[in-house]
Amino acid sequence: MIAPEKRQILIEVGKGRIAPRELANMIEAEARKLAEFKTLELVFTPVAAEGFVTAIDNMTRIQSATVTIARPNVDWTDSYSALSSIADESHAKAIDATVRARRSAGISKENGLIPAIKGWVRGITSPVQGAKIKGEKPGHSGLITVSLSDHVQRVDIPAETGPDKEEPSDEELEQKLRVYFEAKGKENA
Repeated sequence: MIAPEKRQILIEVGKGRIAPRELANMIEAEARKLAEFKTLELVFTPVAAEGFVTAIDNMTRIQSATVTIARPNVDWTDSYSALSSIADESHAKAIDATVRARRSAGISKENGLIPAIKGWVRGITSPVQGAKIKGEKPGHSGLITVSLSDHVQRVDIPAETGPDKEEPSDEELEQKLRVYFEAKGKENA
């Protein structure tokens, strides 16, 4: 289901389903047949589950952090300007930024990239295509990695089925998804 006015899409993923990148490629290929969309580029960025930020907050020391910012992005702000400039000059579709701590030290959780990542993934539309935070967590020996790909928001939409109805109707699913989108919009307002 697509809510273009909010720049949101729900994609059913799983075995035998089309991957978000493949869907973007298909839409780009079809749209580029029209002159006004010759340069269209789509990137579907994941919606982070709250557990992603919580996992970062639970780290006692962060050794490194890497973020991949998708481009193009209509929501560029001053916090992206340096990355955007480098990406523009490079004609890049995405840009990665990595910060590493000094030996036996940790990356700041209050300033710099960590709060930026947390802020970006909490936004209504996140430019974060991927993120990995490596560090220490109480009760674990050695370093652990918190990855956005392991903390993508999942949505289960309950729908009626029964002996005479193997699958819910498209109209029923669409209505339930609209209610979901409306609720997400109010949460982020």
